[in-house]
Amino acid sequence: MRSKTIAMVAMLTAAVFLGTAVAEEITSDNWTEMVGFEPDTEALKIKKGTKISKDNVAEYAKWLPPSMKMWIEKYSLKLKVRDYEPIHPSEGYIEATNKYRGQPRIIEIGKEYRKRGR
Repeated sequence: MRSKTIAMVAMLTAAVFLGTAVAEEITSDNWTEMVGFEPDTEALKIKKGTKISKDNVAEYAKWLPPSMKMWIEKYSLKLKVRDYEPIHPSEGYIEATNKYRGQPRIIEIGKEYRKRGR
């Protein structure tokens, strides 16, 4: 029941976000800002070429997932910092997002997870 509720809230949030909250068209240039994937400005201050290793992982731990930190500490993984490059999905995905924005709707399917809505 909890997973059904979470899924419904997620779908409703997406429908509202894509349907009404976004008036501007999403493009590859503004995608990160429009969908909430803006970078952490503090992380952008780390200099290009910085090497993260066992010796200094504690200094950068707040930007690393726990599993990555574990790999660095346990297996001596080393990371080299690069300049920030924004990422975005394919142009087709962005085009479809704009095309179908506002059309998703929630339907009750009960326990019949294979049932399709119309």
